[in-house]
Amino acid sequence: AEPGMFFNAIRPQLSTDEAIEDAKRVIFGWRNMPTWRQELRVGELRRAKQTLVVARFFRRYGLRIWARRAA
Repeated sequence: AEPGMFFNAIRPQLSTDEAIEDAKRVIFGWRNMPTWRQELRVGELRRAKQTLVVARFFRRYGLRIWARRAA
């Protein structure tokens, strides 16, 4: 629920849309790699999926969460 946590999660992107597009690019690029390269880059895939989930959540609910906190 903290804006700082959100912006740390999507760095270096400046918006949720940029973070989502970047995460999708990493995920689709990973799927097209040979198996031996996929095994070496599992951490990158995990981070991209986590960023995608966080960015989608805050794109949908972020304004409401921050408005409640400010009230």
